[in-house]
Amino acid sequence: MRVNAALITAIILITVGAGWAADPGSREDPLATVSYVTRHASFSRQLLNAGDKLTLAPGTELIVAECATTGLAVRGLEPERDTLIDMSAGTEVLDGMLIRCHHYINGAEQDLWLKLDSPAAILLRGEWQ
Repeated sequence: MRVNAALITAIILITVGAGWAADPGSREDPLATVSYVTRHASFSRQLLNAGDKLTLAPGTELIVAECATTGLAVRGLEPERDTLIDMSAGTEVLDGMLIRCHHYINGAEQDLWLKLDSPAAILLRGEWQ
């Protein structure tokens, strides 16, 4: 019985020690730290006017938080070249209409340029201008 208890204690100490030795938020870190979540999971809220241009790098996410109607019309989206994915609906955006509170991601390999037809509050995560 003593051998089993000693073995279990050693395993626990090694596991805890490995967790302490890992850099917070790194692959070796067994837990997601607050700083990691804040740095990688937070959205930036931007108030944009009608006619403003928005450039989204590949992988950049956006959510239309507020707009005048239930949807936000955008120009510049070319479905044959661009891939804007509505993650809420599980479809690609083909008509240039973004639905309020839906989660979108630039699934293309290049930047995506959008021009807003009306003012809106947009939540953004990733690289954008």
